[in-house]
Amino acid sequence: AISLAPSQSSDALFRLAEINGLRKQYSRQIALLDRLISSFPDTPAVAQAEYQKGRAYLLQGNNDAAEKAFVATATRYSQSEEGRLALLQLALLYYNTQRIEKSLDTYTQLMHRYPKSAEAATAFTHLKSICIEEGRTDYLQSAVQKTGGAFSLSESESRELEFKALEGEYKRRSQEAESKMEAFVARYRVGSDVSTIQKYLADMAFERGDRDRAYTLYTALATEVGQLPRAAQSSVLQRLGALQLERDDKQAAYDTYHTLYAQSSDRSLRMQAAEKAAEMALAMEKWKSAVAMTTEALTTLGEEGAERLHLLRGMAHSELGERAKALAEYKTILSKTDLSSGAEATVYYATLLAKGSNKERHEAKQLLNKFIEKGTPHEYWLARGILALAEIYRSEGDKVTADQYVESLKNNYPKREDDILERIARYQDQQTATPKR
Repeated sequence: AISLAPSQSSDALFRLAEINGLRKQYSRQIALLDRLISSFPDTPAVAQAEYQKGRAYLLQGNNDAAEKAFVATATRYSQSEEGRLALLQLALLYYNTQRIEKSLDTYTQLMHRYPKSAEAATAFTHLKSICIEEGRTDYLQSAVQKTGGAFSLSESESRELEFKALEGEYKRRSQEAESKMEAFVARYRVGSDVSTIQKYLADMAFERGDRDRAYTLYTALATEVGQLPRAAQSSVLQRLGALQLERDDKQAAYDTYHTLYAQSSDRSLRMQAAEKAAEMALAMEKWKSAVAMTTEALTTLGEEGAERLHLLRGMAHSELGERAKALAEYKTILSKTDLSSGAEATVYYATLLAKGSNKERHEAKQLLNKFIEKGTPHEYWLARGILALAEIYRSEGDKVTADQYVESLKNNYPKREDDILERIARYQDQQTATPKR
């Protein structure tokens, strides 16, 4: 085609260059575009050829050559579509090569010079995204003002952009994030975005160990926790519950974990919340509340992983004097002594059983002997089992065997931050105390 119609071959050269580009033969594409530019400098196709040459360099991975080509195109053909497209490509290239400021300035320049163009509208979209990611909403506001009203941000859009920018700063843990978030909360005061920012402030306080500030913020959030996404609701209630436990505020912790149980959709989290709520009820001697909480959870959540709920319900029944119910509850998990709850239930079951008939006391002794012989990873409850067995032997008048068990435990139990050695001391004090006359 070129040899047959040389005066009209710029179009043929351009199409041939396009074909090579589609085949990813970028060096050949660039050579053909250079030939077109030099052979037909006055044709309309030159502007498009200059722009496509920059694109070919970009796809080839030659950023420096691409930048030069786009700069040349934007300068020479500033009033054409190719000139505006070249500015867009330049802005994107600057951003991808970590020259953020130049990228922002180039997008702004495009909006300012060609406010009614499609490229300027695209530039505005890109500028908003980058300013959000980089936390530069101040720059965005300034850029909009420079366009003389051609572009604008509504109040709701400005708020949304500021919120998204703050989320980015929070995730990066920037130094200015906290002060900016506090200003956002003070300015807007209410709304789901404000609640989310307040959660971020609470999380930051919690993570740096400022428990008082975190407690204050989480407490305020708990009153309007429904405005947060469900996962965030659970996080707030979990941390608030933990802080209330640290403060030994049992009633508040019970209420928080009860709310977490009711609001969460995650089975595992609901199970944990039910356990914590029941523990708080037991600590406050609200035995019926503990029974109600564990029964509701067992009915709703099922048996899988529910060993601790059975243990806690058994403890509540025991405190209520409902011996048969307590024994039945403990019995459901006696075989699971590899779990802490199973080991604990074994000790409680045997202790309760030993207070009954001779037959029950014998059963308790057998159970504890098997428990000790089998062993458990939970050394504290193994030690408690040994002490419970010693008490049975003592109650039967076999003080020698009882003392042997206790002495062996005393010599072999490692010193820890628990009460086993204290329990041993109390046992031995009881043996040496002079009976009152």
